[in-house]
Amino acid sequence: MIEEIVTDIEECQDPRDQFELLIELGEQLEELEEKWKCEQFRVQGCTSNVWLVAIPDQKSRSGLSFKAGSDALLVKGLVALVLFLIRDLTASEIAGYDFEAKFDQLGLARHLSPSRSNGLKSMAERVRLLAAGIQTPG
Repeated sequence: MIEEIVTDIEECQDPRDQFELLIELGEQLEELEEKWKCEQFRVQGCTSNVWLVAIPDQKSRSGLSFKAGSDALLVKGLVALVLFLIRDLTASEIAGYDFEAKFDQLGLARHLSPSRSNGLKSMAERVRLLAAGIQTPG
């Protein structure tokens, strides 16, 4: 289901349809536990509240389990997209992942407001930092 939504986002030319798909993707995101919804895990640079955390997980290729949430539907979809893009990567691959090129390929920048585009870049940078071992909870 998630793979299909991302494929549809890639192929979508209408910004309204793309936003609807992103919201649908966000609805697939597991609800973030309240203990992670604090300032320590809030993504700076986002207009909406976005929380992003990486928990050590030896079953994952990256050694991390990423959890995220937002109080805005579209933004929750954007963070779900970010996590979907890195789901099968190692920590070093995530740290070097070219999110911007992928966002350009998806056409997100031309459809998002400047503040949402900055927030999306902030989410991607936060994921890179978490994969590099910065700010993971113990």
